[in-house]
Amino acid sequence: MISKSIATDLYEGKELTRFFSLLSSVQGLAPICAPVLGGVLLGMMDWRGIFAVLLALGA
Repeated sequence: MISKSIATDLYEGKELTRFFSLLSSVQGLAPICAPVLGGVLLGMMDWRGIFAVLLALGA
């Protein structure tokens, strides 16, 4: 919800439509890609390594 309100504050017209399209794509692809990426990471490291990757992404 926050991303939609920020988008309406920052963009108008075609730019807003383009941003909502991108936002919808990311929201649709993330639940598909996240488990696959998690499985690949788990194959390369243990569960502590996955938390380290999440920490690095968050920072």
